[in-house]
Amino acid sequence: MYWRATRIKAGNRDKINQLVETKVLPYFDFQEMAQLAVGKHWSKATPEQREKIVDEFRTLLVRTYAGAIASVAEYKINFKPLHSQPNDSKVTVRSEVLKPGAPPVTLDYRMEKQSGGWKVYDVLVDQASLVTVYRNSFNSNVRKSGIDGLITALVNRNRGNTAEKK
Repeated sequence: MYWRATRIKAGNRDKINQLVETKVLPYFDFQEMAQLAVGKHWSKATPEQREKIVDEFRTLLVRTYAGAIASVAEYKINFKPLHSQPNDSKVTVRSEVLKPGAPPVTLDYRMEKQSGGWKVYDVLVDQASLVTVYRNSFNSNVRKSGIDGLITALVNRNRGNTAEKK
């Protein structure tokens, strides 16, 4: 599978965000990802706080993916053979990202079978779990300033990302 970013290489963030929104995000379970990232503190959040966390976490990941796509003119993703059983409800889809002049980067997707199909609930980059990395950061925020502090930190980070890219 090849992704060509020549039309979006010039920095057209709207096109990049549209690509991520339509081609990548429908396959992600942001509710599950946010819950795993917040970890033990999830039960302390109100339904409104949980919704806000999911929304802000989704925005953060959209910007992260859009930034990754914008930074590379052309790259190749090699998907590895899937080893699973017919009754598996969770699988890991393994891939390798090849960039010209750089060593390969492993990019694996942990997926869970849901009523609407398979959804990603974690991403591993060179075997480092995105959910775990965010959990460490989120736990620190919650310990310092509570659930509302975490939400404020996510909002501020997303606003900062927006301001930087315009």
